Amino acid sequence: APTVAQANPVHGSGAVATNSFISVEFSEPINGATADATTLSVTTGGTSVAGRFTFAEGGRGKHSVVTFIPN
Repeated sequence: APTVAQANPVHGSGAVATNSFISVEFSEPINGATADATTLSVTTGGTSVAGRFTFAEGGRGKHSVVTFIPN
């Protein structure tokens, strides 16, 4: 199963604005057909942040980088 290899901002970062893009690179490609807003989420204080996810090729292959773009 894929694991998080790196993230920007890093996990646990404080004071990240809710309109910030978040990028995560996984240890291996993920299935873009099953990775969506029902399987991936961004929250602040327990509340979901509205936005969309994009998938890109990274150093670990196609669909190994996911970027969250807030609305």
